[in-house]
Amino acid sequence: MSGARIIFPEFRDEQSDSRYPFADTATLTSTNGVVIPRDLFFDAALYVINATTPLYISSISVGAVVTITIGDAAELNAATAQYNPLSPPDNGALDLIDSNNRPVGILVGNKDNLSAIGGWEPITHKFTKTATEFVSGVVVPAKEPGVRALTATDTAAFLTGDVWLVGRRGIMLRETAPNTIRVDIVGVPLFKREDCFKQESSASSSQPVAPFPPKQFLRTINGCGPDKFGNFTIAALTKSASDTTLRIYVEDSVLKIAAVGTKVI
Repeated sequence: MSGARIIFPEFRDEQSDSRYPFADTATLTSTNGVVIPRDLFFDAALYVINATTPLYISSISVGAVVTITIGDAAELNAATAQYNPLSPPDNGALDLIDSNNRPVGILVGNKDNLSAIGGWEPITHKFTKTATEFVSGVVVPAKEPGVRALTATDTAAFLTGDVWLVGRRGIMLRETAPNTIRVDIVGVPLFKREDCFKQESSASSSQPVAPFPPKQFLRTINGCGPDKFGNFTIAALTKSASDTTLRIYVEDSVLKIAAVGTKVI
């Protein structure tokens, strides 16, 4: 409509002429004279672990893949984001990860300008804090106390993404309250069998270990199963002969059946 005045412009349109998410004093110019377009990025959220403010873009490496590196006051490589300049994300969102592959932020850019970065000279373009410092509003302080990383062993890489905690060998895990995991060490009832399995799996071919003999439990007798309590009743007495010489008794965990005495007719 002719003469219309837009009171509440779209966020991206509103930021296209500003330096946001960079500071108003940011020059957006690399040390070799390359200038970052003002509307290359519309927004950002940075939550780098152990970050020392201020955060800024320390370099942009151009090649088959464009790598944007975020630095802070302590190091030049605190986080990175990568994308293919021939096919940048449609929404312009670039995920940031740190050296341990943990997600630490996001940059929201203009798809066309992200693609145009691929036309820069294929080198690493370096920037100073004065050139690309981010405003404090996009830096989210991370809660430093608490568990911030998990590893499978002392030398393994950090686990990222969805991590499953599974209790084994007598360890029980359960959630007792929101964000609270209780660990109960109940032990392994069949610990001897567990030890046999461990010895068998760790033994070399030159020193084989006999496999642990599994117990064979009684399931049926002549096709008949146990009662509802899991018991079999074996008795010497019958309805037709109450004075049978058949005897059934247990000796050293063995069920023995024998005939004793004589019967006088």
